[in-house]
Amino acid sequence: MIDPVTAASSRVGWLVVAMAAFSLGAVIDNPMSSVIVTSTGLLALVFSLKKSRFPDFDFHILGGLLAVVVVLVGNTQVMGRFSLVPGSYRLWFALALVTGGLTVLSARMPLRKLTVLLALATTIVGSLSVLIPNWEPVASSDVYRAHVAAGNALIDTKNPYSDAVVFESGDPNKPDRTLVEGYPYPPPVLFTYGLLGAFTDPRLVSLASWLAIVLGLAVVAAGKRSVAPVALAVLALTATMPIWRVALFMSWTEPLSMALIAGALVGILRNRRWGWFLLGIAVASKQYLVLLAPVILMHRDVEGRRPGWVSVATSAVVAGFPALFGLSEYYGSVIGVAAAVGFRPDTQSLNGAIASLGGEIVLPMIVVIPVLVGLLYALTRMDLPPASLPAAGVATLGVALLVTSAFPNYWMLVAILAGFSALFGMSCDDYRRSESPASPSGDVEISIRRDQVAENAVPRDS
Repeated sequence: MIDPVTAASSRVGWLVVAMAAFSLGAVIDNPMSSVIVTSTGLLALVFSLKKSRFPDFDFHILGGLLAVVVVLVGNTQVMGRFSLVPGSYRLWFALALVTGGLTVLSARMPLRKLTVLLALATTIVGSLSVLIPNWEPVASSDVYRAHVAAGNALIDTKNPYSDAVVFESGDPNKPDRTLVEGYPYPPPVLFTYGLLGAFTDPRLVSLASWLAIVLGLAVVAAGKRSVAPVALAVLALTATMPIWRVALFMSWTEPLSMALIAGALVGILRNRRWGWFLLGIAVASKQYLVLLAPVILMHRDVEGRRPGWVSVATSAVVAGFPALFGLSEYYGSVIGVAAAVGFRPDTQSLNGAIASLGGEIVLPMIVVIPVLVGLLYALTRMDLPPASLPAAGVATLGVALLVTSAFPNYWMLVAILAGFSALFGMSCDDYRRSESPASPSGDVEISIRRDQVAENAVPRDS
C-alpha cells in the first residue's frame, strides 16, 4: 500500500514540474518548441494523477531550480515589443534569478522570509516597469481598446455586446484596420476591466488580481503549515514568470480568472459554500473555462453530494443573463468571434506546430470532441479523490488547448492553475482536519497513536 504522505508528495512534485513547463511554454515564441514543452507539462500531469513516484527532491530546491531555468530561457525569447522603464529589465532579471537561487538555498538555510520578500520585490518591479511607460492608450493593445470601448458603452447605458463597441482587431493574420463589433468577454470581465476602463487604465484589474495571488502565496509560504515549502516553490515560479509583463501590457483578462479560482479553492478547502459560488463566477469569466464544468461535477463531498452543481448553475446565470438584452448580439460577440478564429499559424498548439512545418490544418470538432470525451471518461474511471480534481481540470484544459488553439495567456492561466492544484493537493487533508466545521451529524474525527489509550472511551453497561 502506498504511504499517503509519499503519494501526496509525488502528486505535488509532478504538478510543480507541470507549472514550470506551462510557464515556459507560454513564453517560447516558436510554436513547435512550445508544443513540445507544454506536452511535457501534460505528461507531468498524467504522472501526478496516476500518483507515479516523484524523485526525492526538496520542494524548495525543485521550485527554485525550475524558476531559474524558466527565467534564463525566457530571457532568450521575443515577448512582444513595448517600452520598459530604462534599466528595469536587468533589475527584474537579477531579482528573478536571486529569488530562484534563494528558494533553493532556503532548503538548508533560514532564508524563507527573505525569499518571500525578494519574490514580492520581483513582482512589483516587473509590474511597474510595464505600467509606468505604457499608461497612454495610444500604445495599447486591441484588448485594451475593447475594455475602454465597453466601459464607455456601459456609462452611456448602451449594450456593450452590440455595435456600440467597435475596435480594431489585433490579429496579425487579418488585414490592417479590421474592425470587431461587440465586446468579446463575458460579464465578470465586463464589470471589472470594462467598467474600470471608462475611468482609468483597466490593467489595474490585472495588477490587483496578480498582487492578490502573489501576496496570498507569500503569506502561506512564510507561515508554518506543512504546505509552506510547496507554497514557496509556487511563489518563486509565479513571481518570476516572464510572460506576466506581457500579460499586463496586453490587458489580458486571465489574472482575474486566476484570482477568482484561487479564492474559490480556499473557500472549498474550508468547506464554505461561497467557494462554489465563486468558482462558478470564475468559470464564467473566460469562455474556455467551461471545459472545467465536467470535472467540477465529479466532486463529491463526505455525504456523497455534488456541490459542483452550485458552480455550474452560478456560471450559467452569470454568463447567460446578458442574452436577455439581445441573444444574437451576445452570442455573436462572446462565442461567434472566438469560434471564427480559424487557422492561426502563430498559435502555441498543434495548429501552430503543423504550420511551422509548412502545413495548414485545423482539427475539426468531429476529432476534438471525441478526444475530450475520452479524456473525461478516463478521468471518471480513475475515481479521483477531491485533492486530485483540480489537477484533472488542468489536464482537461491543457489537452483541449493543445488540440485546438492556444496563446500565451492561455498557457499562463494553465501554469498558475497547476500551481494552485499543487497547493490544493498538499493542503486538502490538512484543512479538512483542522478548519472544517463539525458535520451536521455531530461526528468528530479522532486520531490516536498506537501508544495512546483512550480512557473510558466507550461506557459499558453495568
